[in-house]
Amino acid sequence: DDSEEEVRWNRSSAVSTNPLAHFLFFTFSLLLSVLLTHVFT
Repeated sequence: DDSEEEVRWNRSSAVSTNPLAHFLFFTFSLLLSVLLTHVFT
């Protein structure tokens, strides 16, 4: 169904433009890189 696909696209686009989502992703990436640095050194 086209309308259902459109709703799904709108939802994902809303998430991608959400500053909080960007902040959480950035924080997670930072923590992950720090964790990997401690593991491999």
